[in-house]
Amino acid sequence: MKDHVTDVDNILARRVFTEFSVQETQLKLLIPKFESDGKDIAEALTSHVFKSSHIYRDLGRTDAANLSLSRLRSLVQVFQQRGMTYPPNLPLVLHLEDAKLMKCQNDLDTAVMRCKIISSHLDSIEDDGTNIELNSLHADSLLLGSLWMAEQNVDAATTILSSFQKAADLSMKVYKKAKALDTLHSSCIQKASIAGFKLGEFAASLYYSVDKRMSSEAWKKRCLAANERKKELDLAKIEDQKLAKKRSRSDEDEKLYRGANAVR
Repeated sequence: MKDHVTDVDNILARRVFTEFSVQETQLKLLIPKFESDGKDIAEALTSHVFKSSHIYRDLGRTDAANLSLSRLRSLVQVFQQRGMTYPPNLPLVLHLEDAKLMKCQNDLDTAVMRCKIISSHLDSIEDDGTNIELNSLHADSLLLGSLWMAEQNVDAATTILSSFQKAADLSMKVYKKAKALDTLHSSCIQKASIAGFKLGEFAASLYYSVDKRMSSEAWKKRCLAANERKKELDLAKIEDQKLAKKRSRSDEDEKLYRGANAVR
């Protein structure tokens, strides 16, 4: 049964790859024939290659997805040489796609690092909140980085919680801005909802973990031991204060004795 499912997946992947390759070739052939609409066709071509990378990744074909991203980068360079401009966010979008591929290949370290780099770069950019696409990309990088950090379980819980909080706040900011500009669509609502739910899930898991630890016998024994150490410390402080008073009295007596001898 498992072999049969694998065969079906392979057949589907080959069919998708063939169809996408044919469509990509057709779009490339159309560019020189329609110079006036060359920009529109170029945008359609880059969008097609970008979507193909998504589908290959969803199918588990990371090699094909990587190849699509490489072709897309090459196409962008060629079109830029021809004077066509692209959104300034595109390089960051491609970096985020690279991170998703790293995750599919079980390379969590690199995936998390790429998300952190993207987020750090976007943190350094001054933004008045009007750039919805930039803020949405920032929120995506934060949320994915948070999810993968939680799965990786290497970063401190406070770091992960802070990242989830920033992702939820930024997603809600994008939602409110899009709604105010009357450009709200389902993806904004979905992203804001997911970010909020994931923040709640992680906070709840932290609470459960802390509550379980504090209810354990080991924790109770450590608390008793800590209380005993505190009592010992308090007694030591009292004894130290007594010794300090004795030394102070001895010093005063010595001064009086020296003063008396000086008078004689």
